[in-house]
Amino acid sequence: KFDKNENFGYDVLVANGNGARLENNNFKKVYTSLYAWLWNKKIVIQANYDYDRTGITHNDHTSRTMMKAFVAYQTEPITVGVEAYMETLENNDVHTSGTTGIKDTTNASSIGLSVFVKGRIIKEKLNFFARYDYWNPDTKYNNNDTYSSGGGVNVEQFITAGLDYTPHKNVHVMPNVWYDGFTDRAKNGTGRTKSAYRLKAGITYNYSLKEQI
Repeated sequence: KFDKNENFGYDVLVANGNGARLENNNFKKVYTSLYAWLWNKKIVIQANYDYDRTGITHNDHTSRTMMKAFVAYQTEPITVGVEAYMETLENNDVHTSGTTGIKDTTNASSIGLSVFVKGRIIKEKLNFFARYDYWNPDTKYNNNDTYSSGGGVNVEQFITAGLDYTPHKNVHVMPNVWYDGFTDRAKNGTGRTKSAYRLKAGITYNYSLKEQI
């Protein structure tokens, strides 16, 4: 903590970077975070930077770098927030240029954005919630090239909204709707014709819509 009121602080962690599984390389991952609570702790701001040296492939070094920012406003009746990230994968994509015919490795860069809101309708009985997610797996994807690895195709947008009914303090009934939309950037004859996910799932449409409880 930077101050006695614990409104400002930081976190630093050095770890294997492989979750709860056994370590599979000789490198370490560094996680860093800065945060601030403002306006009587109704607003929180957080920034993260992670770096993970992952190994050597195709005679090139590989690494994963993540930058992320989060801002939220929280009160008793309503909470709203937004989170955005950018991840760079060094030498992740292996592709053959559609212009020169040369095979090479390049960096991949993915970006994501989440916006959420939740609030009270009837105290201790009924709340609402909604969330929007945007994900681009590779902002540098070129559908004129042919990818043998990497090269994320689908740009995805996800929306959910619903109600949270509490008939008892330990029971929640939450009817909600999901919308999951896909934009496939690949062209027939170049790059990948379909993403691996849609190919395995046999999906031929560009969105799905569900209701569930």
